[in-house]
Amino acid sequence: MIGRPFEAVVHHSRLLGAELIVIGRHGRRPVRDIFLGSTADRVIRYGDLPVLVVKGPARLPYVRPIAAVDFGETTRRTLETLLRVTGPSVKEITLVQAHGVPFEDVVSPTYSLGNEAIHRQFYRDQAVRKASEVLATLPAWGVAWHTRFVYGDARGVALRKAQAHRADLIALGTHARSGLSHALLGSVAEWILAAAQCDVLIARPARFEFKPME
Repeated sequence: MIGRPFEAVVHHSRLLGAELIVIGRHGRRPVRDIFLGSTADRVIRYGDLPVLVVKGPARLPYVRPIAAVDFGETTRRTLETLLRVTGPSVKEITLVQAHGVPFEDVVSPTYSLGNEAIHRQFYRDQAVRKASEVLATLPAWGVAWHTRFVYGDARGVALRKAQAHRADLIALGTHARSGLSHALLGSVAEWILAAAQCDVLIARPARFEFKPME
């Protein structure tokens, strides 16, 4: 097929009824990618399948995956896709959620006078309750979830936890978007793709139903 690489990948994945797209990660071209994105970024943005971006040659099955989640609408799909990729050998998975105080940097100066700890604890408690509700709805997949709640920006939190955990795979969901807002702000997924030292799995709406591995 003649055309842009990401269009060919997305087109053929649909023709073949693919379940997963696997892309090797090459060096970034900073100026060009600011406006157009790499092939991997654009496949994620415009495609509708999960994408596994690999940093190097495969040597062993994944053994230390983590999932960066918000316990929102993409969480279940992210975990389903992760289990499909890792297979039955992984029995424990660390879930990382970044949490913060909305508009914390632009509130009144009086906010910082001893109130920040109270507000941060309030939003952490909210995150814990939401996570418990979501986890209670998941099927018994034979996996132990270890949830970590960390204050801070989602991009930095995921990368730091992956490094501390010596993760060989980071999984996350994404709400793909395009246009000027994307060019100027980027997405959490693309920040992690650019900086992660391990493979990255991006969960997108998939055409298969999840069936647990035997």
